[in-house]
Amino acid sequence: MSEYLALRRNPSTLVIVCSQLSYEGWATQELGLGPLDVKLISVAGGPAALAHGDLVATDYTRMCECVSFLLAEFPSIHTVIGINHGNNGRKGGCGYYEKVLKIVGGEKSDLPKIARQLAILAKDKTIRTFYAGLVETGGSKVVFEEVFAA
Repeated sequence: MSEYLALRRNPSTLVIVCSQLSYEGWATQELGLGPLDVKLISVAGGPAALAHGDLVATDYTRMCECVSFLLAEFPSIHTVIGINHGNNGRKGGCGYYEKVLKIVGGEKSDLPKIARQLAILAKDKTIRTFYAGLVETGGSKVVFEEVFAA
């Protein structure tokens, strides 16, 4: 049996992303955050369920519970970031949108709805949302655009 040191982090930022792509480096590069500053929720669709509680009630409820739990567990969090990714309105974007929600091209336009829901869940926190637009087929290059901040 091996033993490992369990670190109790005090992250400043909660980042919600889709597990389809990897954004770990983005948070540290673009926002100047260290790896211990970020608490990451990485699930299929990322924050998308927050905009579509009527279509995916279970995913919506689970995301709300997860965000609420982490904010209570880590009072050091003062910023919540939601990131949606897509293919700039073309097919081949977020698989959750295409396969679960049956929507093509809603990844960017949903971000204001996601921000409003996050503001309800995280009343006293800074809310930011970003759209990660795929620049190349296959998603090897992504451009981030901030869509909402409050």
